[in-house]
Amino acid sequence: MPVSVYLRPAQQGALTPAQEETALLAALATWNAVPGTRMELVYGGVVVDKPLFDVYVAFDAKYETIGGDVPAGTKRFAGADGALTRAEIHLNSRQFHWTTKTGATDTTTADLQAVLTHQLGHALGLGHSRDASAAMYFYKTSAVGRTLAADDHRAARFAYAQTAKAESGPCDACATDADCTVGRCLAWPDGYRHCAAACSVSDDCALGTSCGTFADGKACLPNDLHCHADGAAAGLGQACASDLACGDTRYCQTGGSHGFCTAPCPCGPGRCVEFNMGGLCLANGKAAFGDSCVVPSDCTSGWCLASLVGGGRCTAGCVGEGEPCGKGGTCSADGACELPGTLAIGWPCASGFDCESGTCIAFSGGKFPKACSQPCKTAGDCPAGTGCPASGGDAHCIPSGTAVLGGPCLTPGACGSKAACDDSPIAGVGACHAVCAPYGDDLDCPAGDRCVWVGARAATGGVCRAVAGGGAAGSDCGPAAPCRVDLVCAGATASSATCHPDCDLQTAQGCAPGQVCAHLGAVADAAGRGACSDVEGPLVEVAAPLRLGKNFAAIQVDLPSVVPASKFVAAKPRAKEAPTDGCRAGRGAPWSGSLFALVMGVWLLRRRRA
Repeated sequence: MPVSVYLRPAQQGALTPAQEETALLAALATWNAVPGTRMELVYGGVVVDKPLFDVYVAFDAKYETIGGDVPAGTKRFAGADGALTRAEIHLNSRQFHWTTKTGATDTTTADLQAVLTHQLGHALGLGHSRDASAAMYFYKTSAVGRTLAADDHRAARFAYAQTAKAESGPCDACATDADCTVGRCLAWPDGYRHCAAACSVSDDCALGTSCGTFADGKACLPNDLHCHADGAAAGLGQACASDLACGDTRYCQTGGSHGFCTAPCPCGPGRCVEFNMGGLCLANGKAAFGDSCVVPSDCTSGWCLASLVGGGRCTAGCVGEGEPCGKGGTCSADGACELPGTLAIGWPCASGFDCESGTCIAFSGGKFPKACSQPCKTAGDCPAGTGCPASGGDAHCIPSGTAVLGGPCLTPGACGSKAACDDSPIAGVGACHAVCAPYGDDLDCPAGDRCVWVGARAATGGVCRAVAGGGAAGSDCGPAAPCRVDLVCAGATASSATCHPDCDLQTAQGCAPGQVCAHLGAVADAAGRGACSDVEGPLVEVAAPLRLGKNFAAIQVDLPSVVPASKFVAAKPRAKEAPTDGCRAGRGAPWSGSLFALVMGVWLLRRRRA
C-alpha cells in the first residue's frame, strides 16, 4: 500500500504553507522516481495533530538533535517483526532558516527540498551513506542535495526492490553473498553486513579502501576500518561520514569531497585555527594549500581532496561556487577551493585539481563516475568527444563516448583503426594516440610528437606521443632523470645508463651507420626490440620511474574479526531492525546507537558549511 506523508506547516517563518507543500511534493516525487522499487509515497495533506501511522513532517521550534543530525532528524518506529510502522521527521526551525531558492550560502539557511529528500530516506529505513555525492550523505543543506545519486538508488532498491536481486557494491549492505553484485557479503563484529570485492593489491580497490585481510581471505576493506558510517572511529583530521564517527568530543566538518573530524577550541591534540565562524581544532598537518597529501591530517587545513594525477591535494574551504579563491583557485560546488590541473575536458577526474578547467563533475550513465568539464549551452561549446546535454542553464560538457585523438579510452579497440589505446597519466585509463612505424623518422606523427615503440599494443608497433621533457640521446639517465619518450635508458650497468635510440633487433633499423642493435633483456628481446649502441654486448635497461598507483591512499588493513556472513554467529541476540540501506546499515528502533552529545547553539551551527 502507498505510504502517506503528512505535513504540519511552520507557525511562522519565511516560507508559506504552499511553498512548504511544493518542496515536500518534489521530495516525494524524487524517491518515487527510483526505478525498480515497489515503494510509493503519497502526500496526505496538512494536519494539526500528529498521526500515529505513516510519516509525519513538522517544523520544530524546540528541536533537539536526533542521531547527530542538526538541520533535521527522523524518529523511526518498528513493529515486532522489525518492519517500519511509522516515522516522524522534525525540521529544526529553532536555529535554521528554511528556503526554497537555490544558491543560498548562509550557513544557518537550509534548502527545504534537499533536507526533506534526505530525511524521507531515513523515514524509509535508510541510514547515512559514505558517498559524499549521495543525498543520504550525513549533512546535505544546499540545493545540490535535492538530487539522488546512484548510491541512493541502490539503497532504495536494496530495501524495496521489486525483485529479490540487489545490486550492492563495496560497503553496501547485504544479507548473503547473493546480494553482492561483486565480491561477497562480510559480517562485522556488530552484526552489520556489507559487501566487499576480492582483491590482490590495493590498486584493485577504490580510493578510501585498501586490499586488506579478514578472517577468510583478502578483500577491499575501508581505510577507516568500518563500513558503517556511524561505526567508524575517526580521529582528529581524519575522514568521516557522520558526527557519530568522531566520538563524543568532536564532530564531522563538511567540506570538499568528504568530511573530517574537528572540534571547537580550545584544543587538546592539534592546533586551534581561527576561521570566520570561530576557532576550530585541526590536526597538526604541515602541507599547504595545493601541496600533495594522502589523508586530511597531512594538511594545515585538515582537508585533502583526491586527485587521480599525483595523489591528493590539500584544499581549503570557500563560499560561492565559481568564485575565485587562494593561489588562482576556484570554489567548487562542494565548497572546496581547487587549483586547475592538467587533464582536458572529458577525462576522468577525482577533483578539480585534476582538470585544466578546474571543474570536475559527477554524472550518471557515463564510462567514468566523474569527468573534467566546463559549463555549456550547446554542443558547440564542448570539445570533440564530449557533448552538452539538454539540461538548461546548469548544463556541463560530458563525455559522449566518441573516441578522439588525445581523448581517454578503456579498451584496446576503442580508438579505431588509425589510433591505439595507449599509456596515459592515469593508471587504468588509456589515451587515443595515432599509430606510426617505430625506429623511423617520426613522419607519421604530428609536429612535436615522436613515434614510440609499444609492440603489439598498436598494429604498426608504435604510437605518437608528445615530447614532454626527458634527456636527449647520450644523456645520463635513471629513474629520477628519464629519457625522452622515444629513447631507452640503458647501459653496461644500471649506474652507467645513458639515453639510446631503440631499434629492431633483426634489421638494426633505427640505428646510425656503424652502430649495433644491442639486446636489452628477455622481455624486450622477445618483442624484437633493442637499443642502438656503439659497442657489442647486451645492455641493462633502467626502468622508468614508477607511476603513483591509482589507490595512492592505501594503508595496511587487518580485520580478523570480520568473517563471511555465512559463518557469522552473533555473540548475543540482536533486536529486530528496520530495513537497511544499500550503503550503510540503518538503525533499527528510533534513538538506538550512541547518540552524539551536541550542545545546540547559534555558534555551533555556524561552524557548518552547507
